[in-house]
Amino acid sequence: MKKTNGENPAQRPPGKRTMTSRIDQESDRLSATDYIEALADQDGGKPDSISLQVHIPFCPVRCLNCECNVTVTHDSAAIDRYLDALQTEVNLVVERIGSNRHVNRLHIGGGSPNYLSDSQLVRLVSIIEQSFGLDASTTLSLVANARHTSSSQLSLLRGLGFTRINFPTRDVDPEVQLAIGRVQSFDMLREVFDNARHAGFESVGTDISYGLPKQSTQTMRRSVKLLKLLAPDQISCKPFTRMIDAFPHQLAIADSQAPSLADKLALLNVVVEELTSDDYAWIGLDCFTRREDPLHQAQLEQKLRRNWLGYTLDETNNVLGFGTHSVSEVGSVCVQNHFGVRSWHESLAAKRLPIRSGIRMSSADKRYRHALTNLMCNLESADYEALLELEDDSGRIDHYHDRGLVEIEGDRIAITPQGRMLLPQLWGETVPGQYRWQYPA
Repeated sequence: MKKTNGENPAQRPPGKRTMTSRIDQESDRLSATDYIEALADQDGGKPDSISLQVHIPFCPVRCLNCECNVTVTHDSAAIDRYLDALQTEVNLVVERIGSNRHVNRLHIGGGSPNYLSDSQLVRLVSIIEQSFGLDASTTLSLVANARHTSSSQLSLLRGLGFTRINFPTRDVDPEVQLAIGRVQSFDMLREVFDNARHAGFESVGTDISYGLPKQSTQTMRRSVKLLKLLAPDQISCKPFTRMIDAFPHQLAIADSQAPSLADKLALLNVVVEELTSDDYAWIGLDCFTRREDPLHQAQLEQKLRRNWLGYTLDETNNVLGFGTHSVSEVGSVCVQNHFGVRSWHESLAAKRLPIRSGIRMSSADKRYRHALTNLMCNLESADYEALLELEDDSGRIDHYHDRGLVEIEGDRIAITPQGRMLLPQLWGETVPGQYRWQYPA
């Protein structure tokens, strides 16, 4: 394995460690002031485009496996108050960067954004349109709960400009659905998918999780076969790991129901076999697209990229996040909003940006993440040296190499077939959040 200046990165003294372990590690904590300064700098630079993500945290009920920051409510007035505060947050940002800045992509996540009423959905989009430049080149996407979707709502969303919609599925096996409290029949899902296409959505996507209670290789194979009948354009595939400290509601899933890493690997293998034997290509570590999808072609050409909104063909990394839990990255500053609705509201009531914490990324940080992203998107990278610059004391790359998950030749590093199966789980558990792009909720 290649070393730098004769030094084994796994044996570097603690004093050389520069990688942070959490986005809000005390030594790297930033404030709203830092974010405001970064916004002001961008105003002078006038980047060609920005991307926006808006987090709508509301759901009518919480699934037992949920890993999102969700607020369960049946009070429409609470959602109206949230939109009021969202307008304030947008205004505070626009005051710094100017209005009508062109938007490359707008993503609405949650929660269940389509839990909003028709008038609330119209107002949500109006808040963005009144302050930013949305045109025919802007891609509008959102996450939607299939159980709360109607034909009229889909027509409304399409009329508002949305062209991409994602219906999280997790699994279509009835016993698995019952175990996680997310019951949605296959017939209902098929009707919703058909209605979305009839409404004119260009891309209808979904997801599948592995590691859920009651899953087996037999049930997973049946589920993926059924999922293919829905003909989704894109399928994200994510491991589920029970994290009761962060999500206490997951205590409802017994520890004995959690599969081992070997079991998860077997489940992922079934997903890969079933999808790639049909019309799907495996891109990156955790997504499947139609073979004719431009993202697949980009991977073949070693040009696939990723930012906070997912896999992409462009290099737009300036992302403005609005709402609870959302992430913003502007220049070298990366910040995250308050998780809770109450603390988010309190900041905005005082006319302060609701920043919970953040980091300022150095040039070495950015080189590291660029190389890591290139590796995870295109399965190889010529920037191996950059992966050693910020390698922490555990010698992560050495560890991956020793386990046969990556191979190294000169300055080139590549993910092996074995590594591609194991890294979706291991990478998510070991790489700090500011260095890895997370799926937008």
